Formats: sequence, C-alpha cells, structure tokens
Amino acid sequence: TQEKIATISGLKNNSLYQFRVRAVVSDGQVGEANLSEWISTLNSTFQPQPVSNITLVSTKCMSIPELLEVTISWIPAQDRTCHYEALCWVSKILPRIRYISK
Repeated sequence: TQEKIATISGLKNNSLYQFRVRAVVSDGQVGEANLSEWISTLNSTFQPQPVSNITLVSTKCMSIPELLEVTISWIPAQDRTCHYEALCWVSKILPRIRYISK
C-alpha cells in the first residue's frame, strides 16, 4: 500500500510502545527499517485540555448564493491531543450543528 498512516489496535493504556516501519516491494524485497522513539499511550482517565484563541482565518463565497465557506484556526492545548472536532451553530437562538470536521 502507498498509505503513509497505519492504525494499530489492541494497545494498552498507559504503556510504552516502539514502532518499526519498512518498505516492502511487490516481489518481496524489504527496505531498511526505521524505528520510532518510544511512544506512551494515554491513561484511560485522560481528559484533553481545551484549545484557545479560535480565530476566523478567511471567508469565501460559495457557488450557492448566500452561503460562505470559512476557515478557522486555534492554538492547540499543551497536552497530547491529536484529534479535533470543529462544530458550528447556525445562530445563538437556535443552535444546530452545521459542520463537523475531524
């Protein structure tokens, strides 16, 4: 596969792991392996810290009249959070989820 990401399941909470990645060609030849640093998984009670400074970066008109596309940015927390979900409400009076980004 040409993927640059792998999902490894079955890891335990609060444990150290090291990963090795190497190239394998279709005829079975393997390249030199690259070894990661030791990586710690999170404790099962870990709660991510909030981001800060959510800012509107840009707006762009879409092809449908009266609709906009916006780009936002934020400062990540200092913890080890690696996934964010951005939600948008239509108005303060009637909040509805309009867009989810992962």
